[in-house]
Amino acid sequence: MRNYKIGLVLGGGGALGFSHVGVLQVLEENNIPVDIVCGTSMGAIVGGVYACGETDMQTITSTALKMKTIHLADVNFNLRGLFRGRKIIKNLSKLTKDKNIEDYKLPFCCVATDLITGKEVRLDKGNGVRAIRASMGVPGLFTPVEYDNMMLVDGGVTNNLPCNVARDMGADIIIAVSAYNRYVLHKKPNTSIDTLSNAFLLSIYELDRKQKRHYDLLIEPQLDEIDQFVFKKKKTAIAIQRGREAMEGALPKLKELIKEMETKKTSK
Repeated sequence: MRNYKIGLVLGGGGALGFSHVGVLQVLEENNIPVDIVCGTSMGAIVGGVYACGETDMQTITSTALKMKTIHLADVNFNLRGLFRGRKIIKNLSKLTKDKNIEDYKLPFCCVATDLITGKEVRLDKGNGVRAIRASMGVPGLFTPVEYDNMMLVDGGVTNNLPCNVARDMGADIIIAVSAYNRYVLHKKPNTSIDTLSNAFLLSIYELDRKQKRHYDLLIEPQLDEIDQFVFKKKKTAIAIQRGREAMEGALPKLKELIKEMETKKTSK
């Protein structure tokens, strides 16, 4: 019986976050156990569906490949956001059987941001879909989620790669997957959306670097050819493959970390 826990932390990134699916594929294929899952935004979506335990990897992969931009486009006339996110809620409810987080197969927490106080909010109980929807609410694109007297938006505003959360939940080894990484920086913006995207990305990149003291292994898929706001099957397949490649390349280091942890725990 193992006496240590492995935490998987999945950062945000829109369509870049489909690389998380490839990471999960490799972990499962190599029988690497995941005990705790934390995520923000797209990381909360992929991580939440996985942690719930109602959906197998084949279904998660096929669902990702089917997702298109139109699946997000439930235009909203509320000035707080362009999209309501109801289509995403409907799909997530099917994948998770609308379970409460307390009933997930694996301990799970996703991070949102209170737009009023500016504070990080950890969501680890209650309706899972509602929590995930709050975590992925990119300001201006999605309407905020009103939750316990808070107005919640994307967790990427305060903590895009919540490794500290996984550590607080008891993870001994933390695998962090950053979609906002050095491979997607320094793109010249051509449109107003590109300009906003670059500004948001640069801010989040700096936040992710601050989590360095909390993770043991950082996975950075090469995603320079992926647009975070464009959902197309061909690009999704590339993102998944890039996630696979990055995780496969890191397997020797991960196995070394596991061996070291086993020795450490046994010697106590």
